[in-house]
Amino acid sequence: MFSQCLRGFPPGSPVSSHSPKTCSQDNWTSSFHSQHFILSPAFLLDFFPEVPYVQILPEGLSDQTLITIYGEPKPNAEIFQINLQKGDDVAFHFNPRFNEDGKQVIVRNTRIKGVWGHEERKLPFFPFSPGRPFVMKISCTSSEFIVEVDDRYLLSFTHRMKDLHHIKTLAIEGDVVLKYVVTGM
Repeated sequence: MFSQCLRGFPPGSPVSSHSPKTCSQDNWTSSFHSQHFILSPAFLLDFFPEVPYVQILPEGLSDQTLITIYGEPKPNAEIFQINLQKGDDVAFHFNPRFNEDGKQVIVRNTRIKGVWGHEERKLPFFPFSPGRPFVMKISCTSSEFIVEVDDRYLLSFTHRMKDLHHIKTLAIEGDVVLKYVVTGM
């Protein structure tokens, strides 16, 4: 349905102001001047969402869920984080830090019943720069999260929580401006 509504734009491409202003199919109608679109129970699109940002994923995650985040670290960015959560538990914590003791790192972790697990920090490169837009894709498979930034593979994070369908919240906060967030299959 998404590609039918955004004629001329391949899935995953940024939507410009030249897009059609309205889209209808069956009982679904919306305007591109709005910010929040529910294209199906498992597909959600938000334009220019405010940070902190929270999106409920009614169906939870599953194998082949894809989350696409188009954003830009603020010019004076120090830190931002993206969490995929099951209630208060955090299945995947993705936390870019622009200056931690003079280094740029991305901390990945899981928090279960209030206890943080072992941090993963090593990466071949740091893909974010203050004031430079990025497109980040988080792919959920049956065994791991795979993260790409600007169409470049960044990391894999093995699931520490196996009940994917119970991971129903996407939360983003910190020094980042969001242009759009898309979740779906």
